[in-house]
Amino acid sequence: MRMSRFFVLGVLASGALLSGRFLFPAKAPAQDFHVETTLYALGQGPPKELMQSVTLFHANKTYDFIPHLGELIIFDPSHGQFTLVSTRQKRMAEVHLDEINRKLGIARRALNDHVQMLQAETKPNESAIEQILFQFNPTFEKSIVQTSAGPEIKLQSKFFTYQVLGAAAPTSTHAFVYLNYADWICRLNYVLNPGGILPDQRLALDAALREAKLVPVDVNFTIAGGQSPSVRAMHHIYWELNERDRALVREWDGLLTRGELKKVSFPDYQKSLLMSQTSRRR
Repeated sequence: MRMSRFFVLGVLASGALLSGRFLFPAKAPAQDFHVETTLYALGQGPPKELMQSVTLFHANKTYDFIPHLGELIIFDPSHGQFTLVSTRQKRMAEVHLDEINRKLGIARRALNDHVQMLQAETKPNESAIEQILFQFNPTFEKSIVQTSAGPEIKLQSKFFTYQVLGAAAPTSTHAFVYLNYADWICRLNYVLNPGGILPDQRLALDAALREAKLVPVDVNFTIAGGQSPSVRAMHHIYWELNERDRALVREWDGLLTRGELKKVSFPDYQKSLLMSQTSRRR
């Protein structure tokens, strides 16, 4: 999950931080399950499908694959890192969670400097400044209602609105694993595609879902003013893996061990990814 993929996943994707380092619960049992996601842009006319993805949770790792792009992301919280794979270009890169936090800090400082420049203008655009400042500390009016389809959480603000249909996970560990991945993929997506919306607004949604003991199954995200189309993510969750899923995991693990991939630096992988996006938009 392109609007770009990374903007979409950033607005739509309980970890612990200690000195900026992620900690996975000691001796956490592996929770194996399967999530199929379809993303839509909602505007005038029928919904426009943006992308589909398959996310497999297995052996304390998460494998997130977008078939039509050949992009695979493997999240390994026990080792505190992501592995990014382009199955088409046969390239891979690794990035540690500490590095993601470091790059987020740089991005925040740069955005804060930009706000100060806007504020120093002769006629500052107060609306634009307010919207940027909101991203640093998003505050939503939250409501939860029970609908015929299940519990629905709404987070509403002057700038962004989430309306989310939730469901209960089989165990608290399933919910932890799901929402922890949603947190970190949101951070990674912002780092991969800087200049979008800071991840804090999505993290606020994940926090609300944790508090309600829910996972998202239908997420609608709207930016006020109609400047961008609304985005809908529909998640179909299967709380077990079948043999096809396990075969995919073996295939993806094999990619990393057979020596078929060229390992590049994270900046080089990011540069290649952004160039590929630009080429596809032409």
